[in-house]
Amino acid sequence: MGCRTFVKGSLYRWEHTCGKKNCRCAEGALHEHWVLSYYEKEGKLVKVYLTPEEVGALEKAVEAHREFKKTRARLAKKHAQLLPLINELENALAMPPPNRKKKEKG
Repeated sequence: MGCRTFVKGSLYRWEHTCGKKNCRCAEGALHEHWVLSYYEKEGKLVKVYLTPEEVGALEKAVEAHREFKKTRARLAKKHAQLLPLINELENALAMPPPNRKKKEKG
């Protein structure tokens, strides 16, 4: 995976009716919008309507984030597998401290 920027969020096509009686969507030809949704730091869900020109680049950026998360999960799993082995190696290589008697006070 190369170094590239990404966008955290979900990209989807939203089809809906507007509710107007004489609109084409009342006959079944739904309105279509592309939406990027993501969560702000405060936990608030944000939805951004996209232009057709924005969709292509954002599809790649959202997919890049998905791949980043998969790679991060694989690395975390490997780390969890390696850490006990590293600790075992540390214990095996560690020398005991010099055995000296402590001086008594007094």
